[in-house]
Amino acid sequence: MEVLLGDNGQLFGWSERFWLLFDQAGTLLGNLLMLFSLGAAVLGFFKREKLRRWLHRNTFPEVGGEDIPQDRDSLLFTFSREDLPRWVVTRLRPKWVGLVPSQETRAAAERLKRNLEANGILVRLHTVDDPDDPGLAQIAVRELIHKARTEGFEHPAVDVTGGKVPMSLGAFMAAEEAGVPTFYVTSEYDRESRRVRPGSQRIVNVSIPV
Repeated sequence: MEVLLGDNGQLFGWSERFWLLFDQAGTLLGNLLMLFSLGAAVLGFFKREKLRRWLHRNTFPEVGGEDIPQDRDSLLFTFSREDLPRWVVTRLRPKWVGLVPSQETRAAAERLKRNLEANGILVRLHTVDDPDDPGLAQIAVRELIHKARTEGFEHPAVDVTGGKVPMSLGAFMAAEEAGVPTFYVTSEYDRESRRVRPGSQRIVNVSIPV
């Protein structure tokens, strides 16, 4: 250690004034780092949902399987026919339902809405004008997820079975943005009766965000 001391008794022979300034600079840097860390922590707390979505963007930790969460208090559907949404509602028993039909299927969605409301379920509709534009379905599902949460239903899930393929894609993107599970219903279709074969329905996960 003595080899490193200069004639003035200071390390490397540098002046006492230099080491005082060095110490002060270290203290200032430490304080700045503490303030930065505190600011980042506060910002992270208020922006935690956006931060969580950013950290998990375009990742799909749980895909497939049939272990559908049973605590979903609200369900959203890209809509084409009444039978499958009606079956899902009977199976999962939500208190709030959002329907995303096209102009062509709106009448059937209105019919289902009346039926569900008669059974005490709160129903919201958001019709898309162009079922071939996934962006419109994305906006519709995003707004319905927000509406469900603002109305007190914190655990939605999105069924992407119905509607045209672009509607399902848009709905999936909106659900991923919001950290909401998506699923679809597979079933066998009876061509003679033109209906879903009873008992053939099965819910399958698409994605369950972390």
